[in-house]
Amino acid sequence: MASPSVVVVVVCWNCRSDIERCLQSLEANTVYPRWRIIVIDNASTDGTREWLSAAAPNRFELVLADDNLGWVGALNLALARYDTGTDYFFFLNPDAFVEPGWLAPLVTALEQNPRAGFASPKFRYLDGSIHYAGAYLAPTGGVRVYGHGEPDGPRYESVREVPFAHGQCLVRAAMARTVGAFDEGFGLGYFEEVDYQLRARRRGWQALFVPASVIVHATAQAFNLHPGGFKEELMVRNWLRVMTLHWPLSLLTWRLPLELLRPLRVMRSGGDLAPTLRAWRGWLSMVPGIVARRSAFAREGGPIDFKALRRPT
Repeated sequence: MASPSVVVVVVCWNCRSDIERCLQSLEANTVYPRWRIIVIDNASTDGTREWLSAAAPNRFELVLADDNLGWVGALNLALARYDTGTDYFFFLNPDAFVEPGWLAPLVTALEQNPRAGFASPKFRYLDGSIHYAGAYLAPTGGVRVYGHGEPDGPRYESVREVPFAHGQCLVRAAMARTVGAFDEGFGLGYFEEVDYQLRARRRGWQALFVPASVIVHATAQAFNLHPGGFKEELMVRNWLRVMTLHWPLSLLTWRLPLELLRPLRVMRSGGDLAPTLRAWRGWLSMVPGIVARRSAFAREGGPIDFKALRRPT
């Protein structure tokens, strides 16, 4: 039988300093029979588009978006355009650099686990410490990362089911057809993968952590190009969105009051309060649509076992 096919989607915006190294790492370190690279440029203005256009022939397929679609919009473009004949998607940031032999273990893991829809690599920081080894729901109702900032070691060497995979992960195309598009209410990105994986869980899909696949990630470099606390605003607003979309009312009734303390913590630390206030205003404007989506989730899929999202004791 032929190996499953994989489309690796690299989404970039003003990423000239990273994109060349990212693509070189893919070309040098991917040993797999049926894969191809799709680069989606979100209307870059720093010379990235020009470099990509010159480099694209015979190396990768290039999609030049007319506007900045953000991470979420670009993923939806890829799902819609490349779904036919594709078995798996991998979504990659341009400031992420794959290590040798990274792709095959992810495919093998999903091929061996037909109810798994996501396979997450091990992500390391540039200094070699753990950036991401799966994530889980903390008792406080927040999402926490296994191993974050810790030295890599034997604790992070075993394949296992995890509550949440990284946003840059292998995604089963057949599952994506049933779950549908990413929620563009999350804007440029942050927590859209939590929403998507919870929607998939309602349909019985699981996520795996596959440490034989390693990626080094410089983390969120594109957001450094947005001034005025935009990153903080987006993170707070999208966190509120994903909670109120999915968290049970029993958890929301005490988690949301905790979120109201965030402005006090910002002021106490001497930070800029404006991004947090903008985030709350943005979230409040979304509430009617969020209520409608919660009702739709209840009709279209099963409930989420939130106990299964906790860290194993």
